[in-house]
Amino acid sequence: MAGGKVVKPKIEKYFLISMRDEISALLHFLKHQWYIVAVVVSLGVFAVSVYNPLPPSRIRIASGQVNSTFEVIAKRYQTILAKGGVEVELVTTRGAIENLRALRDGSVDIALSQGGVTLSDASDIVSLGSIGYLPLWYFHRGEPLGGANIFEVSRGKRISIGLEGSGTRIVADSILNLIPPDVRSALILVELTAGDSIDALRNKSIDGMFIVAGIESGNVQALLASPGVEVYDFSMADGLTRQLPFMEVVKVPLGALGLSPAKPAADTLMVATTTIALSRNTLHPAIQHLFLKSVSTIYREKVSFFDRPGGFPAFIDKSTPRSKIAERYTANGQLPLDQYLPHWLASFLSVSWFWLVALVFVAYQLTQFTPSYRKVMFEVVLSDLYGRLFAIYRTADEARLVEELDTIGAHFKVLAHEIGALWVPKGCTTQYGFLLQAVQIVSRKIAERADSSPDTAPERALAE
Repeated sequence: MAGGKVVKPKIEKYFLISMRDEISALLHFLKHQWYIVAVVVSLGVFAVSVYNPLPPSRIRIASGQVNSTFEVIAKRYQTILAKGGVEVELVTTRGAIENLRALRDGSVDIALSQGGVTLSDASDIVSLGSIGYLPLWYFHRGEPLGGANIFEVSRGKRISIGLEGSGTRIVADSILNLIPPDVRSALILVELTAGDSIDALRNKSIDGMFIVAGIESGNVQALLASPGVEVYDFSMADGLTRQLPFMEVVKVPLGALGLSPAKPAADTLMVATTTIALSRNTLHPAIQHLFLKSVSTIYREKVSFFDRPGGFPAFIDKSTPRSKIAERYTANGQLPLDQYLPHWLASFLSVSWFWLVALVFVAYQLTQFTPSYRKVMFEVVLSDLYGRLFAIYRTADEARLVEELDTIGAHFKVLAHEIGALWVPKGCTTQYGFLLQAVQIVSRKIAERADSSPDTAPERALAE
């Protein structure tokens, strides 16, 4: 205003009043519409119990025998998963078959197995994919066999094929079943554990041994360091993989195991099954995803000795149904949010994004509805107050006794106090002003009736 004082708007006060107004509206809603809140909370609890958005912080992995490839691999994943906030307990077993049984019985969350190993009554078990090669080694004494047919040159030889139910035995039997019975009968097959087989080969009690194990296995390392023990070159590797689909060809390059002298002395072909990670189909998606990401990390860091085009994880063995989470991971890679958020939060958002969007939408709609809700509820209260005021006005107009007016006045005071303490939402002050005017009108009517009947004149006149 020209020549006058400029009044600055009190923004802080406006926001404080607005905040108080919102809190009052919320309390009013909770008081009168509590059943809606109860329904929403119940639905939220139900959704959390059904969709289980938060992963466990501790899992168990069946790791096979002590000093085995499975144990080495399991310890590696134990370290990586710990960095992701998941504690891993390793459960020692006698091998792949017992790993599967422990998984089927619910004793473990993840089991390490190998291609070609199956278990009946395992409909709820799914594959997270192959996580690395598991080569079949044939170690023997004597001169290198070169490309000779192992079964022809081993007639009359004592060969360890592992114990019944072991991973080595399963693969060895798969290969032995491919050769003619007369050739197989010419072999002297013995059943020994891996440790006993190594001792027997070193002391020349046997001539050769099969073992399915990664190069990181302590057993394989012990054999590679044993004087006079050679690694067989599977010249028929391509042919074997045609007949055993769960196997692939791998190669140990010249000098990969030692440079002086070169070991092996030439490129050596081998056949390999794969280490497979299995879980129950109820394993939390976040744990599955973190495990698969760990597989990619290990392969990317070249921890594995044998490379594979396309890397790991991969679906090579087709004997077990695939995990849907693993299928999406192998097709699309890690979640985009994994680069910026902890795995559990990224997984939670990937699983619950639809419900979160729905919740935001509902919340937005409620925020749009709240102002109108406040006004509607205020109008309902106004209607009730106007009705009570009108009733007092009418009874005051019809009153004939001072006692009646006193009673009406007492009721009016209570109602006026209630109106004075009434919560008025923003945007409703005009309506409230009209209500206050109605209060003044009723107050004047009561006063007029009291002044016109100070000695209850109407009643005396009627009596006369």
